[in-house]
Amino acid sequence: MKDYEVYVSYDGNSWGNPVARGTFEKSSDVQRVLFFSPARARYIRLVVLSSHSDGDFAAVSEIDVIPVE
Repeated sequence: MKDYEVYVSYDGNSWGNPVARGTFEKSSDVQRVLFFSPARARYIRLVVLSSHSDGDFAAVSEIDVIPVE
């Protein structure tokens, strides 16, 4: 996965604008995504826009959501 957007929803139907977007490095290291601003949500949607291999596939091994209070 290279370029991405992250959306959040409270009901799983209304997604609104991306809360984060960016580009992942081509690395197996842990990478962080910070939201543009705090968001309340029940669902997260990760949209892959491009890959480092120019293929039509992507893989994610783990996603941790860390709340900030």
